[in-house]
Amino acid sequence: MKLQLITWFLVCLISGSQARCTSNQFACSNGNCIPSSYQCDRYSDCGDNSDEVGCVCYVGDIRLTGTGSSVSRGNVELCIVNTFNAICGNVWSSNDAKVVCRQLGFNSSNATTTSQFGAATTTNIWTRVAGGCNGTESYLYSCPAYPVAVSCTSANPAAVICSSPYCPSSKFQCSNGLCIDTLYVCDGYNDCRDNSDETNCYFYSTNPTSISPSLATITNSISSSVAAA
Repeated sequence: MKLQLITWFLVCLISGSQARCTSNQFACSNGNCIPSSYQCDRYSDCGDNSDEVGCVCYVGDIRLTGTGSSVSRGNVELCIVNTFNAICGNVWSSNDAKVVCRQLGFNSSNATTTSQFGAATTTNIWTRVAGGCNGTESYLYSCPAYPVAVSCTSANPAAVICSSPYCPSSKFQCSNGLCIDTLYVCDGYNDCRDNSDETNCYFYSTNPTSISPSLATITNSISSSVAAA
């Protein structure tokens, strides 16, 4: 009976904390409330990592979609609060396109319209991060917000066509040619989109024989020597 009362008290305490979270906040499993924009940002803002569980995408991630799209061309979609959003094409500029291609690991770009890749695959339209880049930023999400929200529909998404891959020595080049930060290699997420950044990540395995062939050989040799002695 005492255990049941304690359990009931803890459930009520957590539920009460979650109930206090506003519509623009995320209710953590531990009862904390954080801004919704902190969800799926690769950081445990909740303190219990519940804001990083079940993420479809992470804040600032970009993907290219649409008819005839590839890793280097297509309609631009930006991850905001665990959801991919199309970008409004009404004020899309060449500077914005340069930043997108740079983020994806390419060294130049062209801003295009819907004529080549069709309508956006999502009805979520992000109207503030477009037309605000100066072309030198490394990430689209870091660009200043466009001064005013622009009226836009999924029929007119922003798009890019990027040229040949370019990957400096300080970055990791994926098998498909994309270039990503080395911090994203072996982080448990398919940043390359071909999973090449998550290949041969031996330290994720608890099986000593899969850590490294050479290490496994050394371990077996030592074990054999000890047994023989």
